[in-house]
Amino acid sequence: MTYQHALRYLTLPDTTSSGNTRALLRAYVSQTKAAPPLFIHFTANKLGHTTALFLQGALAQAGISCLHWIDDAATEPKLRFRLDGKPITPPLLARLAGELHGMEMASPDVTLGDAERCAALLCRLAAEEGCRVVLLESMQETPVLPVFCAIHPRLNAIAVLSDKKDVVSDTIRSNVRLVITPTYGPAFYRRISDACAASNIRLEIIKKSSRTAVTLGAQTLSYGKFPDCRIASGSSLVATAAFLAMECVQTLTRMRFSIDTAALQNGLRTADLSHALHLRCIQPLLLSDIVTTDEELLLSLADISELCPHLPAPRRLWLEDSLFDPPPQFSALFDEICRNDTEPCLLHEGTTLAIGCAAFVDAFIKNALRKPKKS
Repeated sequence: MTYQHALRYLTLPDTTSSGNTRALLRAYVSQTKAAPPLFIHFTANKLGHTTALFLQGALAQAGISCLHWIDDAATEPKLRFRLDGKPITPPLLARLAGELHGMEMASPDVTLGDAERCAALLCRLAAEEGCRVVLLESMQETPVLPVFCAIHPRLNAIAVLSDKKDVVSDTIRSNVRLVITPTYGPAFYRRISDACAASNIRLEIIKKSSRTAVTLGAQTLSYGKFPDCRIASGSSLVATAAFLAMECVQTLTRMRFSIDTAALQNGLRTADLSHALHLRCIQPLLLSDIVTTDEELLLSLADISELCPHLPAPRRLWLEDSLFDPPPQFSALFDEICRNDTEPCLLHEGTTLAIGCAAFVDAFIKNALRKPKKS
């Protein structure tokens, strides 16, 4: 099986499973004997993704191998499967996917769904590579953790919530040992705490924390007994993600994972935050934020509103056409709002901000920084 064929096999959407898939999945995974890793589930949104990247960075700095699966069709297929922060190498992915495909073809009465294929491959890969942690990103309405439970019935999982609409699903309660969440108000707390209490699940809310020395490109975070940590973003959302990651590290240390303070500090400091509110250039001042939904746009604009004292005027916002017009309280932050039909350019005196999907932001920056041809 070629690498591209393997990626299509694993990410083909709407593949309906049928037959005795559980037996096939367990037969495939059992070819490499190992204890199941710890599974940490994140909601597939910007806050969840940033938290996962922070935690992956801390694990890498501590020398703890981990897998990371992003179950999101908007993410490029090869970037959905990561081993220790890097895409799984083509030979390794193609070999393991090819073996699973061969077993599926040899069982004419069995068809695996796309989530089952990914789960089986990740469980097998974790066993072969000695990965102690698997990070999962998926939407709440399409939970993938039950698929892993079918392979490893006694696996332990942690659920990290990152949206007010998040729930503790009935399908995962028997395997989740801990829920970690930001503070989303009394109504959210009652709903989540009742669900956790009913299933004897421990609940951890972000504890007292603080942000200091906030600039456009950095801030210092204080959390619990951890030493102060510096991160490369002034975003409030990114700070919340870092606090969630710190709480995850605290939990992992209680579970006898060795993550020292230096590993945590370096992991947070070096995490890739190019998808969040990101300082691209100082002179001229250029920032970007990767946003794909109107809900994410509102969160981004709230971040920008907080950082407004650091943004020199005039301020020009370049917004992807698919996103809605900002509400009046946010529109007032900018002197001009431009769309795709305007030629990309930078303000040499003031602030330029580009918001949209990754392709839109990349194209804008490429065109805006292009030097004019000599006549």
